[in-house]
Amino acid sequence: MRVLFIVFLTAFFCLVLLSAGFSQSKGGRWQFENNGFDTAEWDNEDNSGTLEENAAYSSLPPPQEGQYYLFLDTLFQYACFRVQDSNDLDFTDENIGISAWIYPLELINDVYFLVNKGRQDSNPKTTNYAMRISLTQHLEFLIRDANNQAQPVASSFTIPVNQWTFVAIFYDYATGRVYMWNTPGNTPVDTLVYNQSFFANTDLLTIGGWYQNNTAAPTVKPFKGRIDDVRISGRMQDIIPAITSIKERNKSSVHAGSSGVEVFPNPIQAHQSKVNFRILLPEQNSQDITVKVYNILGQMIFDLNMGAAESPVTVSWNLQNYYGQKVNSGIYFIQIKGDNYQLVKRVLILK
Repeated sequence: MRVLFIVFLTAFFCLVLLSAGFSQSKGGRWQFENNGFDTAEWDNEDNSGTLEENAAYSSLPPPQEGQYYLFLDTLFQYACFRVQDSNDLDFTDENIGISAWIYPLELINDVYFLVNKGRQDSNPKTTNYAMRISLTQHLEFLIRDANNQAQPVASSFTIPVNQWTFVAIFYDYATGRVYMWNTPGNTPVDTLVYNQSFFANTDLLTIGGWYQNNTAAPTVKPFKGRIDDVRISGRMQDIIPAITSIKERNKSSVHAGSSGVEVFPNPIQAHQSKVNFRILLPEQNSQDITVKVYNILGQMIFDLNMGAAESPVTVSWNLQNYYGQKVNSGIYFIQIKGDNYQLVKRVLILK
């Protein structure tokens, strides 16, 4: 009997430990180079999402990880990425962490939601958890309490525009501390006192906004820019990638000062027939060179494989897309790429 009791007790404690482990493994990881699929190994369900309101995947340089990221253009007011509710995405009075790479295109005297589990148009409003940029461009963690009051806590650092920044928040519920990062690594920039209860809801997870059920305006306070590698988990190690896992340019393989691209004329009038770009290639080049043109949405509209060309090279683009249609006025990006280098130049086409 005693042996059976010990076996039962051991099994019971193993079950408790396993349950605790699973409870700290919620959430997912969305890698937009994989079309927004949930690629996390720590959650139970495949919580893939969908692009909404002209949101797009883009590879327009510069990317941060892989080849693609979520692109929320400033031209489209309500673009976002949405994920349906599931138990993996809900947290109640427990540890929670959120991280992402972000590239804001504008931060203009407003708040901008990066990640929000909840909705704005309900009564009471719901926010199980949120990560956003404050009016003063600080990173904020936010929950909405049982009295329908927002409870934010803000970082000491600010978020810059027009560059990639890693942002992460971890709420250690048991100790009443919120940790915040602006670079990947184990040491947080801020350790803040925060003691707030929070509870799950049945609403959507929105990346790049705060959802409301309004077809004319489906999000509130939407973020404008690029977002990549969004992670949500109850374990800190899931949301903080190792520094070595972030893909950086191999500086040793780039010949400093020996490469560049000139575009002329720039800007160009739309009635003109072509734009030329003169390419100064790195020294001792023997690779196949590709030239690609992207529009502001990150869509490739022209490409050319030049082979193993010798520097300098002059290439002409007839201002037409793949279908032979004249492109509209606006900003376009010319990318020249080899095996160990990449050059990018912007061209402006005017009516």
